[in-house]
Amino acid sequence: MQVNQKGEFTDITYLFLALIPGVFLFLPSKKKWFHPGIVGILIFEILYFIVIPTQVFFTDIFNQIPLPL
Repeated sequence: MQVNQKGEFTDITYLFLALIPGVFLFLPSKKKWFHPGIVGILIFEILYFIVIPTQVFFTDIFNQIPLPL
């Protein structure tokens, strides 16, 4: 429950948004690359959000990518 809004509201935290690709593991798919791709995304999220040395590594890599704006 949020104290600044009337009614029942649920916050979707970053943890739930990060674990959404895990739901796709249980969907049936005929593509051979589908499940390894989802597992790869989950491994990347674990490395980026949980393991500190790889978080610094990926942050340095992402800092070198220029944005189009």
